[in-house]
Amino acid sequence: MTLAVLKKWTCLEFQRLADIGAFQPTDKIELIEGMIVEMSPQNYPHGLAITRATSLLVRLFDKTHYVRVQLPLNVGLTSQPEPDFALVRREIMDAGSTHPDRADLVIEVSESALSFDRGEKMLVYGRGGFPEYWIVNVVDGVLEVHREPDAQVGYRSRQVWKKTDKVAPLFRPNVSLLVSKLF
Repeated sequence: MTLAVLKKWTCLEFQRLADIGAFQPTDKIELIEGMIVEMSPQNYPHGLAITRATSLLVRLFDKTHYVRVQLPLNVGLTSQPEPDFALVRREIMDAGSTHPDRADLVIEVSESALSFDRGEKMLVYGRGGFPEYWIVNVVDGVLEVHREPDAQVGYRSRQVWKKTDKVAPLFRPNVSLLVSKLF
């Protein structure tokens, strides 16, 4: 008897599959720890949060960062997640020729995939050394802020902010934003 072995894909293999048309343009997928994962469909609360947060993040950080919306990040050899937002310093994007492997802030707007975003996605971002990972938790109406990346657990620090709170990202501590503006 032969045991089935799952194929773990690299970012390069994943990109080659896309280049040869192995995926349909309508496929919503990402590469997480070598596995091709189907992404959850976006409902209205998720779409509304993306729309509002895009406007806010661009207004606050456009001079120093590109606000990448639902675009890939290269994280190690086997992960290419597509976070809802990645704030990438302009000089990194302008000097690169591939998807960035660094961002000052990564944000997921989460409802149906909340456990995945708190689990596998958090581990990927923590292992990638992203200094800060925010989850806009649509289910509970809070912002979960994860800091101090750790390869074993994702992040060592977790704070929860209510919609009436103000929060500032680590890379720009003098710029605070009202949490409710992310919803």
